[in-house]
Amino acid sequence: MEWLVEVVGDDSVLRRLCEACVSPEVTICEVEEDCFVLKSTDFKALENVVTVYNKACEIVELIVGATRIATGSKIGMGHVIEVDEEGKKRRHTLCSGESQIQIDLEMTMTIGDGPAFKIFNSIDQAASVPVWCAMAKKNERVEKVLRLISEGSLDFNKLNILFEEVQGDVGSKITDAKWATETEIEHFTRTAQPYRHGKSGLGGWTPPKHPLKFESAKSLVMRIIANWLKSKADEEGSTLENIEA
Repeated sequence: MEWLVEVVGDDSVLRRLCEACVSPEVTICEVEEDCFVLKSTDFKALENVVTVYNKACEIVELIVGATRIATGSKIGMGHVIEVDEEGKKRRHTLCSGESQIQIDLEMTMTIGDGPAFKIFNSIDQAASVPVWCAMAKKNERVEKVLRLISEGSLDFNKLNILFEEVQGDVGSKITDAKWATETEIEHFTRTAQPYRHGKSGLGGWTPPKHPLKFESAKSLVMRIIANWLKSKADEEGSTLENIEA
């Protein structure tokens, strides 16, 4: 018997993930036209649909977070599929047919309030996904960031938590490596702090006269996270091209 887990989302993105995610631990493939599934050696020892579903959630959460950063695309988890010895498939429905591990907004990046553009617009977006998921298994901070991003919608509070995770890891490298300017960070921090702490004036800062718009804040934090992940991947010998900020 074999366990498969349906993955749903934009077909073009899923087909790129099929090319990128080909390790024994995480393989995404198209088994039928427009039907994409996750295969994993982690499923082999599992005996029932609930344990497969729970394990798949752990895996898919990382893929969702990485895919959101890399492509801005919606990814979700559908049925658990049981394949018997004769190759017959039985679909199991949990959480009303589709898990809640799903992205509800397309993510774009902006410079200040300027025109939006997709992150990784000059490289194969999906190529980074398995690299970042693999890093998450070895690095608790990377894992936390990917899982936070996968958990529903973003807001200023979550953006601030994500920024602080990266800043806590690399400190001034954010500005030294030109992932963001000091002015951008100050504008974001002063805007986001009330959402984090529920009051102003904490630590001597004051809210800006013109708060940063949410979409611009999201683009800034995602840009910082993407460059942070690329930097960590480069340290591990990845050959991903530079991310243009």
